[in-house]
Amino acid sequence: MRPLVVVLAVLNLVACAGRAAAPPPGEQAPAASDTAAPSEGGSALAPTDSTRVAIDADVAFRKGDMFQALALYRKAWAAGARQASVAYNAACAASVAMEREEALGWLERAVDAGFDDLRHLQGDPDLANVRMLPGYAGIVERLRSQPPREAPESSRGDETMAPAD
Repeated sequence: MRPLVVVLAVLNLVACAGRAAAPPPGEQAPAASDTAAPSEGGSALAPTDSTRVAIDADVAFRKGDMFQALALYRKAWAAGARQASVAYNAACAASVAMEREEALGWLERAVDAGFDDLRHLQGDPDLANVRMLPGYAGIVERLRSQPPREAPESSRGDETMAPAD
């Protein structure tokens, strides 16, 4: 069941990233370098590339390489992968990597992007390293005080990201 959930989550990320329309018959699709907008860092990533980076981050997370996962989540976010699940999973990776203040920043981004699953936030073992920080209580209070959003499942943190037992 868990592999199915992972596959569905990956497919959802790919579907949500947005794709360029297929070229008319007889025309060639432009190269990714022709369609990508420049980013602040000088290197440009097309939306499908940012999604690929987010998926690579998820893979690194599943393998337990939190530092690599966090670096890839940063890159994916900067390139335009702004889903709540990307920010939430980055928070988990940062927390496990003991980058606690950064983890709180990622949790704020996740809530800003639509994450609203307070129960999951409070029970996620990956976030154990940040629960004692004062900023965590503010995030919990923020979620408690806002009405639940009618959001698609893809806007929530990916609970399958927890390492397998």
